[in-house]
Amino acid sequence: MFTLEFDHTHNVLLTRFRGMLLADDIRTLDQAVRLFVRDHGPVRRLLDFSDVSTVAIPESFLGSRLTQISLEQAHVFVVPQEELLALLRHYVREQRDHRNPEPAIVPTVGDAYVVLNIDAPRFAPVPGFDGG
Repeated sequence: MFTLEFDHTHNVLLTRFRGMLLADDIRTLDQAVRLFVRDHGPVRRLLDFSDVSTVAIPESFLGSRLTQISLEQAHVFVVPQEELLALLRHYVREQRDHRNPEPAIVPTVGDAYVVLNIDAPRFAPVPGFDGG
């Protein structure tokens, strides 16, 4: 499951995952982001995996799905868990191999704010999104 929040001032879309991370979560996120970007234009992305307890998706699925999301803007992944860190490092390698911008991977949300140059975040729930 996940929630979406947006900080209009910093143009950052925040995805907070929690519990078990499933392939359906990534599929739902793909669609939600496409709709959001269609309506609001390109945004920087912050994907917070801090509250993920179990990863239930194969490495190949994660890489193939996430490459479908536009990477024109900065992306930062917050990943404190080793299991998910290995998956996302593979994804970053795929991005590099395809000459796409590499997302940053950091251990805390505070570190992500530094990477994105966010000094006073003001995230609000995305209207019309029921929470994945």
